[in-house]
Amino acid sequence: MSSLYPEFLKEVFGLETLEDSDSFVTYEIQEISKIKCIKIINMYIKNQARGKNKSRDLLDKVRDIGLELKCNSISAQVNKASNEFIQQRTTHICRLYGMQNTYEDSQIIIFSRSL
Repeated sequence: MSSLYPEFLKEVFGLETLEDSDSFVTYEIQEISKIKCIKIINMYIKNQARGKNKSRDLLDKVRDIGLELKCNSISAQVNKASNEFIQQRTTHICRLYGMQNTYEDSQIIIFSRSL
């Protein structure tokens, strides 16, 4: 399944998108010095597909892309403008995936781990 939105994200922001009928994840590759990171920007799973290891499957797919591209870390951002439930759920998923809080400011929290 594909829509125009992933094309827009790629053209305007340089973001890549994985998408299926139940979910999507947008990500980018960031390189700073010797660190090459695949960073998850947004991830969404339809309500009826949640709780069925879908988040783990998506994280594994992003991890595999990162490994193919020789990334040495994976990260995900939690937007503090999202509601408290989404922030808590996303934080929980990141921690279950072995990520730790590595950066926080007034707008975002970044979780990351080595690959």
